Amino acid sequence: MRILSPIFSFVVWVFAFVVGVALLVAGFYPRLLFEDVPNFLYKQGAEHTLQSVVGLVGAVLVLMVVLRLAFLVSRGERRERIISFPSSAGNVNVSLDTIETFLARGGSSLPEVDRLTVRLVPVDNGSTVKADVMAWVYLGGRNARELGERLRGYFVDATKDVLGLQEIGDVTITVREVIESEARGGTQAR
Repeated sequence: MRILSPIFSFVVWVFAFVVGVALLVAGFYPRLLFEDVPNFLYKQGAEHTLQSVVGLVGAVLVLMVVLRLAFLVSRGERRERIISFPSSAGNVNVSLDTIETFLARGGSSLPEVDRLTVRLVPVDNGSTVKADVMAWVYLGGRNARELGERLRGYFVDATKDVLGLQEIGDVTITVREVIESEARGGTQAR
């Protein structure tokens, strides 16, 4: 289902561009697209108004598509999110996306956790990181506060071990959903 959304979006933007170009051309050369309408408007004296409005709408559509394309291109040129450590032989760069995946996979191995998403944000020129964690957890022997503290401890320890940072910024745990089951693999209550 996720693949349909980008395809549909692409089709809509291409359609908007084609319609915009057609309207822009119609604004300058109305007889190319409209056979009978300009004759009626010439008799009414409104041909210049129609040409202006149609051309303006076409120009706006084309401009929207061009701006959207420029936005997508500039977004694609973003630099990869990394954290850099100085060493005796130069800098060591570590991708934050890789660390986020590692931390989410490790935290999801806890029996009370169904899945996690992790977002690391470098703070203070990359000397520390802040972690935002979304958790989907099972209802079980621990309450949400105890589980949050356990997850926070895991993330602080794992981030220090993996990154080698001495300082870890805030670790924010947000429980997105509590699943009614004792633990992973338990029977789900409905």
